[in-house]
Amino acid sequence: MVTQPSFIHYSGDRYLRTVPGDQLEHLYPIGSMLDNGLPVGFSSDFPISDPNPMIGIYAAVTRMTDGKDTVLPKQAIQVMDAIRMYTLGRQRPVSRKESKGP
Repeated sequence: MVTQPSFIHYSGDRYLRTVPGDQLEHLYPIGSMLDNGLPVGFSSDFPISDPNPMIGIYAAVTRMTDGKDTVLPKQAIQVMDAIRMYTLGRQRPVSRKESKGP
């Protein structure tokens, strides 16, 4: 699975306003993907969003939107997992089994 966590930052406020509550739980459930053994890699989806991986790492770890709200904070992941997903995950997706964090 390759996903773009920077959309949490850039589009999260819009998602919170427009996505029905029963569907919101399906927005970038990165923590659940890892917990269920799915290998995950990150990308930016450039030119749709900024290619800076720091924004995606920040969003994956904090689940914070540009407006400082949070989208599914229970889906947050560890910093090192996010770094792995932008680096190793591009070649070989990362699973939670490889994680050293909670």
